[in-house]
Amino acid sequence: MNQDNSNEWLGAEAERDDKPLMVRARKFSRKPASNSRLPFLLVVDFTYEADDNVGLPNDIQYNILDEFEKNALDEMEKAGSLELVFIETCNGLVRYYSYVADVSAIVNQIDDIISGSSDFNFSSNFDPDWLEYGKKISLVS
Repeated sequence: MNQDNSNEWLGAEAERDDKPLMVRARKFSRKPASNSRLPFLLVVDFTYEADDNVGLPNDIQYNILDEFEKNALDEMEKAGSLELVFIETCNGLVRYYSYVADVSAIVNQIDDIISGSSDFNFSSNFDPDWLEYGKKISLVS
């Protein structure tokens, strides 16, 4: 993950629908300078079949997620085209919240990396003030 403007990643656990909710959130040491440069919230959802009643990914699914984070998200952060800010994992879904400048370009890059896997879905909103990040981080900090 890009370390230029980040202080730390926070981890939290909670429950949602009687299932564990695992959260990773970026805590910035100062207000991100990239707000105006990365005005679009891009949410990438990875859905998986939960093997048990806990609803968290199994080892194979964690390996897929780890490769996705390394090959897509980390590389895009290094290039400055994406800032990953929040990740939720619960009951068959991992949701990655990031901010980007060009949604189509990032989605196309990710789609190339994941080879069109139907386990990934995308949604986006114009959020130049990073309001969604503000809501999410207030829940864990």
